[in-house]
Formats: sequence, C-alpha cells, structure tokens
Amino acid sequence: MARRKEGIILPTNVLWSYSANKEGLHPVKIRIIHQKVAKYYTVITPQKEKLFLSEKDYNYIIETPIQKLRGKNRLIRSVIDDAVHAAKEAISEATSGGKSPFSFSLFERKYLGADASRNFLAYFEGHIKKLKKKGQA
Repeated sequence: MARRKEGIILPTNVLWSYSANKEGLHPVKIRIIHQKVAKYYTVITPQKEKLFLSEKDYNYIIETPIQKLRGKNRLIRSVIDDAVHAAKEAISEATSGGKSPFSFSLFERKYLGADASRNFLAYFEGHIKKLKKKGQA
C-alpha cells in the first residue's frame, strides 16, 4: 500500500473580500490548505473582536516592512503575524512535528481550543459541574 505524501501545510493571511461589515471593511482570515481543501479562520484581536480592514489598509500593512510601521498599523501587523504563528504551532502540534497525518479537526482543536468542537449542552454541563464544586448549584 502506497503512502500518501502529506506535503507542506503553511498558513497564510488573506483579506476576505467576499463579505464586508457596515463600514465597508473586510475581515482578515488565516487560510490553511491541505490536499487541495482550503479552510479559513478569522483573525481575532486581543480584545476578542474580529479584525476588519479596508483593502488599501491591508495591502499597506502587509507589504510594508514591520520596522517602518508605526502605532496602530504596527499593532495590527503584530496581531496578524501572531495569528499566523499560532496556526503554525497548532499545525506542528496536530501533526506531532510532522510525524502523524494532518487533519482539520485536530488542527481546530489545537488552534481554536478544546471547547470549539463541543456543543452547547456539553459546555452547559461543564458549567454546572463547576458551580456544584463551588456549592452554588
């Protein structure tokens, strides 16, 4: 039985121009491509908000070297770079450093957290258990 070659999985940042918010800004996303299947994950700021930019601002922030960026633009660039770095780390953890095959479900658990794949009922039960331990339920 022939083994399938995995290939290199590199996350890249993308301006999602297919949708826009009320101000006309587009969300910034991380693209993961594995075996010709692409999935997109929204970049979240430290304030737990989605990152939205105009096409002009996105191109300026991405194309300009980080040393020349100042103020808010530099912070936005660092948020994008941190999201890409976190995705690379999650890919490495999901594949055990390239020793096991890649799967989107395992990547999502590592990148988004264990709670991402859980449904509301499981989350609610966990919350009730925490309250019972504290004696509040």
